[in-house]
Amino acid sequence: MYNSSLHGLFIFELITKMAFVAFLGRLLFVSVFVLSAYQEFNEFGADGGPAAKNLKPKFDVFSKHVTAQTGLQVPHVDLSWSFNLEFGVARGASLLYRYEEFDAKEIVEEEAIRRTKRKKKKKKMETITETINCVQSKYDRARELKAFDDTKAGVKGLVDAGIEKIPQIFILPKDNKTNEAEADNFDKVDFSIPVIDLEGIGNDSKLHQEIVEKIRHASESWGFFQVVNHGIPVSVLEEMLRGVRRFNEQDGEVKKQFYTRDVTRKVVYNSNFDLYTSPAANWRDTFFCFMAPNPPKPEELPDSCRDIQIEYSRHVMSLGFQLFGLLSEALGLESSRLIDMDCAKGLTFVGHYYPACPQPELTLGASKHTDDGFLTVLLQDQIGGLQIFLENKWIDIPPVPGSLVINIGDLLQASELLISNDKFRSVEHRVLANRDGPRVSVACFFSTSLMPSLKLYGPIQELLSEDNPPKYRETTVEEYVSYSYSKGLDGISPLLHFKI
Repeated sequence: MYNSSLHGLFIFELITKMAFVAFLGRLLFVSVFVLSAYQEFNEFGADGGPAAKNLKPKFDVFSKHVTAQTGLQVPHVDLSWSFNLEFGVARGASLLYRYEEFDAKEIVEEEAIRRTKRKKKKKKMETITETINCVQSKYDRARELKAFDDTKAGVKGLVDAGIEKIPQIFILPKDNKTNEAEADNFDKVDFSIPVIDLEGIGNDSKLHQEIVEKIRHASESWGFFQVVNHGIPVSVLEEMLRGVRRFNEQDGEVKKQFYTRDVTRKVVYNSNFDLYTSPAANWRDTFFCFMAPNPPKPEELPDSCRDIQIEYSRHVMSLGFQLFGLLSEALGLESSRLIDMDCAKGLTFVGHYYPACPQPELTLGASKHTDDGFLTVLLQDQIGGLQIFLENKWIDIPPVPGSLVINIGDLLQASELLISNDKFRSVEHRVLANRDGPRVSVACFFSTSLMPSLKLYGPIQELLSEDNPPKYRETTVEEYVSYSYSKGLDGISPLLHFKI
């Protein structure tokens, strides 16, 4: 028997279930997009930023649409702490509304465009953040320099710690013309500066004159030359290099006793005399002392190299007297002229230690510079790295076994010279950092350096004429060296400061 009431109840239950299934379908559709939006927006944080402010005016419309379509009541809560949730619900409602107007393919394509824009925006923000961090790191340079200085361990301390990337304080500025990019702009040339043999110079007047002429030509053309058979035994040269290496590789606590930036100390050990003023720190450690005219007492010198330092300095002083005599003759003066002017009165001993560098292309062992004394005698090992700058080219100066490199100092040089008034040539030079190492060298500078001095130096009167007027004002060695020391190795010659 047909029961209309039961049939009506069945129809009502069927309609109710169908409506509920439709509701669940819509709810599931919204939920999927809510979760998707939540996941995507999470990449940008939930701090209620600009995106939240842009969305807020639209949120009410979306919320009403969700309620109309699903019966859900979306709570209006503070975007500052639950922005992701509301963004997801609103986004889901928006997509649901548009799904009813457009087909799914258009929705997917537009979502792909949105995702691409978000990724670009995120990448841009990352770039900005990196730039800000870089700028902030520059603000911290002074702190980083002091932290490095306070270790009293020098560059060798960094290498011993096993670093694989050099600290920022050593990296050359891109606009600094002494960096590796400069070498890339010019062809580096294998070139041997003149090697002058001094053997027999005191026994043959003709040979003597030939050597004077070679020194004159080298000093005017290159400002650098090497000498062999110079009177210093090879055994002394080799032991001197070993002594510098022993000093730098001894126990760190012992070495720290000499670490200071007080140049009035008898022995000064530090890393970069111009650490706080140079554009970038150099990859080297140094110890120095004044060996003439007032040398330290033997007991004041480091145990690791005391005896050989005294012996080597004595040999260099003797060679210096000989070289100044030859240079005087090369200028057309009496052989004693430069000696009488006290050019050989002072001697500064400087031992350099260049540890192996993990990123030598980013820094230098010694920045481009000229020497501030009268004459420099350089002893270097066989690793190499010394370069001079001539005719717009960096030229390698390969080591010659048993030789010493001689170069004219600022107070005697040619391109920017006081005494010879530009007869001799001043040449900039530098030392490359190297993956091999350590490189060891000893530079002896003939100069009274920072010692108090009233003696004025200027162009020699015999070298002046109407056609060759003075080009530099007179100055004392102390004034010149003090100025050079204060400006550091910035790639600009101190002599420009004294030019008339």
